[in-house]
Amino acid sequence: MKYENYCQYHDKDCCPACIAVDHKNCTEIMLLQDVMNAFKTSASLSTTESNVKNLQSNIDHILADRQQNLDTINEERQRYQNEITQVRTKVNVYLNTFEQKIFKELETAQKKIKRDTKNLITDLLEKTKVANTLAEEIVAIKKYATEYQVYIGSKLIENKAEKEANYLRSLLEEGKLRQNRLKLILNRKLSNIESIIRTFGTVETKIREKSIVLKRRENKQAQIMSIIPNIDKTKISYARQKKSF
Repeated sequence: MKYENYCQYHDKDCCPACIAVDHKNCTEIMLLQDVMNAFKTSASLSTTESNVKNLQSNIDHILADRQQNLDTINEERQRYQNEITQVRTKVNVYLNTFEQKIFKELETAQKKIKRDTKNLITDLLEKTKVANTLAEEIVAIKKYATEYQVYIGSKLIENKAEKEANYLRSLLEEGKLRQNRLKLILNRKLSNIESIIRTFGTVETKIREKSIVLKRRENKQAQIMSIIPNIDKTKISYARQKKSF
């Protein structure tokens, strides 16, 4: 059935049949033709056009805002990556300083042991010459010396040998014959750094209050109300009379 009326309460076009069924309690039933005529002469279409333009403007504004948000996120990511790299560089420099210091200490300790050991080796080589000389003297005494010479020579050699033996005992007593070793005691915090520092940091997302202000659209009901004064009240009554039949 053809629509002839308009129900303001339901904001729907209606026909005589549906008025009796769906709109029997509605008090604002108008002739559809009058509503359409009023639309032509009212500012309703202009308002609708303005609402559509506001809709377009709001969408464009939101799109621009979202793109700006993406650009900001990209900038923040790059800034934080640079900050992480700076911290890493600072840590590397800090650890390199410690590394060079411990290398220097290691080198110094090694040089001292090496110097002391070489000095001892030099002394022992001299003692080797003395011992070899004493051994040669004993061989000579055995071959060529008289009994008295053997007696005197043996005592002299014994005294010299005792002197050298005392030197060796002094080395032992003074700990100079102990094996020298290098020992490194690592800082536990560095050797167990993975259990102390488990992350470089944390990444969080934060929500800022909305910065978008949408342009308001005029309510559709307000548009309808604005054209009602232009509709003849007698025609509204006529629509109500048709509804009652």
